[in-house]
Amino acid sequence: MHVFDGVAHTPLPNLGAFLAFGPSFHGGVTVASARLGGDTNADVIVGATSGLPEVKVFRGSDGSLKGDFLAYSAAFHGGVRVAVGDINGDGTPDIVTGPGRGGAGEVHGFDGGTLFGIEFFFVPASAAPSGGVWLASGG
Repeated sequence: MHVFDGVAHTPLPNLGAFLAFGPSFHGGVTVASARLGGDTNADVIVGATSGLPEVKVFRGSDGSLKGDFLAYSAAFHGGVRVAVGDINGDGTPDIVTGPGRGGAGEVHGFDGGTLFGIEFFFVPASAAPSGGVWLASGG
């Protein structure tokens, strides 16, 4: 994946290009960005859209791995979609996840201040059990 400067439209020197899930991963990713855990640089949050529902957080300052977790059971292999937004009102963006294909539609929210402590979950009334959940968040 490539990360670009939003003003200069050039690859960021510390994050420019990297493989979020390694060279053997051939699926897609969903991407979000936010300043998690009080960092001064925005972090890059990625979700694997196939296979394990793995979420990784990379530091925006140097590209190092800040965190890695499964948003759903390891038995689920439909991937995960990610978004960010302040869902608990504490002023810090949080990670919001939705299961990929085959998922039951349960949306999870993870605290962006402490990283990875689940804050909430719910099942949207219109969630299609076979299609997973697409996300958007703001705030």
